[in-house]
Amino acid sequence: MQEWRCDDISWGVDPEVTVDVEADQESPSLFYDRTSGDMYLFSVDTGTHDVERHYKPSGGSWQSGVIADGAEGTEHSYPISQMHGPPAGSGGSGCQVVWAHRVVNGVNYDLHVGNLTIGACGFTYLISGTVFEDTDFAGIATNWDGGTGDTALPYVDVELYTNVDAYISSSTTDASGSFTFTGLPDGTYKVRVRSATLGDADTPPTAGLNATVSTTWPYPLPEMIWAHTAALIGGQDPAIDDTATADNAGPGDTYVVVAVSGADVTGANFGFGYELIVNEDDDANADNIRSKQGSFRQFIKNSNAVAGVNRSWFQIPGL
Repeated sequence: MQEWRCDDISWGVDPEVTVDVEADQESPSLFYDRTSGDMYLFSVDTGTHDVERHYKPSGGSWQSGVIADGAEGTEHSYPISQMHGPPAGSGGSGCQVVWAHRVVNGVNYDLHVGNLTIGACGFTYLISGTVFEDTDFAGIATNWDGGTGDTALPYVDVELYTNVDAYISSSTTDASGSFTFTGLPDGTYKVRVRSATLGDADTPPTAGLNATVSTTWPYPLPEMIWAHTAALIGGQDPAIDDTATADNAGPGDTYVVVAVSGADVTGANFGFGYELIVNEDDDANADNIRSKQGSFRQFIKNSNAVAGVNRSWFQIPGL
């Protein structure tokens, strides 16, 4: 008996895994727990006529089969399997893999049902969105407009954290500026766009780069304008530079809190612009090194790096 896998295009046996090497197996029934990633396989050993259960933990290998039902010494056939969670509104969290099969004792055809408790379970959801340059920014932040006046940004690093800042995973925006995190149970998450991956050779500003980048002037560094459902000019704290937080080292400053509760969360969009001045900070960095995100000095460097005419928007809190 072998495990078949789907590569998102078609079913095949590459890679092929031998699950059981009994003389003969029939009527396999596979159950996949998409929450944990575990798999359970039920089959009939035609030599002993027992129903066997095989288990493969997420990321592990298939374990030796155990007899799920064989005490009758009679013929078993046609096992099926399914997972059941607690009744809605019960407040329970335990799940069971339930299987049913036919038993033939020579006279009667009986239906038997067995179950295996596997612990907590639940549905999982996704968070998706678009990272964009708000190229038509005129002092008032707006959400992604689908590309009418905004530009989608590919090759941007997007990171996912728990609500207590524990790293979960990261993704890179595709050609349409989109990202997706899947397999997420209900909970509160932080989604960060790592600002250091914006404005570089992979993700240049819409207007293009001047020839003096990156010798005389550094790659430009935009500031956050929009996050998920509302304006978030300067990020969570305009005085904080997101580039000071390393790759996968925390949510930094240009992040948003997203709550997942019984449904997918789409439209978690992030907008950025090169014209914003959001703090009064300064530094002595050389002309060809990025300065603090959102500072006047960085705006000057942006203006020298980004092709065409550049304008500034002062949006410093308290001024």
